Amino acid sequence: MAQLKFYTLLREKLSTDSIELEIADKTRLEDVIKHAQRVLGVEFLDELKKSNRTMILVNGRNIKQLDGFDTAINNADRIDIFPPAGGG
Repeated sequence: MAQLKFYTLLREKLSTDSIELEIADKTRLEDVIKHAQRVLGVEFLDELKKSNRTMILVNGRNIKQLDGFDTAINNADRIDIFPPAGGG
């Protein structure tokens, strides 16, 4: 199962720090996140895409160094999502 880990304010918004999803290999990251939204009942993809300060790691590699939201995700992958920190 692919594991998504949520940090900081996103963890609070979703009321969980992680979710595991059964997905087909080579599913686009964007589609994995959309599936997580349906399971959790909370929209958060648009917020992640709007901010250039969001950091998303797939197996420890930043998606900016991969194919962004088109990165192919496999069932055994771990996705860490760090939204921008709030405050000022």
